[in-house]
Amino acid sequence: MKEQRPVGFRQTVSLVALGLVLMMGVNIAATNILGALIDLWGASSPVTLLLINDIGAYALGLPLAMLIWSFLPGDAMPIKPKQPLSAGLFLGFGALTFTTGYAASFITQALLSAGGLPTEAPVDELMLQLPPWAAFLLIAVCPAVLEELVFRGFVYKKLARFGEAPFVILSGFFFATFHGNFSQMLFAFAIGCCLALIVSRTGSMAYGMMLHFLVNFLSACVVVPLMNQPWLESVLGGWMLVCAVGATVFVVRQHRGLRLLPGKDLPQKPVLAAVLNPGMILWLLTVGFMVLMSLMV
Repeated sequence: MKEQRPVGFRQTVSLVALGLVLMMGVNIAATNILGALIDLWGASSPVTLLLINDIGAYALGLPLAMLIWSFLPGDAMPIKPKQPLSAGLFLGFGALTFTTGYAASFITQALLSAGGLPTEAPVDELMLQLPPWAAFLLIAVCPAVLEELVFRGFVYKKLARFGEAPFVILSGFFFATFHGNFSQMLFAFAIGCCLALIVSRTGSMAYGMMLHFLVNFLSACVVVPLMNQPWLESVLGGWMLVCAVGATVFVVRQHRGLRLLPGKDLPQKPVLAAVLNPGMILWLLTVGFMVLMSLMV
């Protein structure tokens, strides 16, 4: 009996990316079809648009992605913590996540302004029109659970066997590009890498889900509803300062433990292997199309 060859790094990245291509493609098709039907019925609203997006991505697209990913070997889903975080470490990781996210957001705003491009993400205007309960459920809760399940759950299962560094970087990259617009990409990459590192160190998505929820909750349920309040800028400035100080102290004290562990069972040129494969090329073309569409809206 012929022995089956193990699935290598290049093939794994390709199939992970291909699954995301299918997930995104189904989401685009479903949101356009369902959105047209909703318009015909006269029931279009920001809430229905977000619901349609979640249905297209997770109810319809994710099962197809999981079918593709089922051909890949993988570790167990990171649910139960293998190394629980203490309260101090959780706060430290939280400060690091917020600070790197804010820094990435400021860089993005500067780049977009310099290029004369819109600085607001497509979802920003949508959030202004949401009732509080919808902002809480559809912006804060659902993405925190569903996006962590995909990018720090299923992606972890398939990439963790190649080591910490490939998983953290690729998880952050796929998470960032999945947003489909440049205004959120650097921000999503920064926090995505932080959340992936937490999963890698603890073996659990739970901490990442909590931090992801806090990031989204602060944006959708605090900043956006109160953005016209004159005192909000001062409060946000103080909050960012607290996060920056906390992150600095955390990095100084934990710098050795924060280094990404090197990969294993990788080809000689892992970056080229991760980029030059059919699935990743299709994914980059898909993301490029989405970014162009977001700039034209």
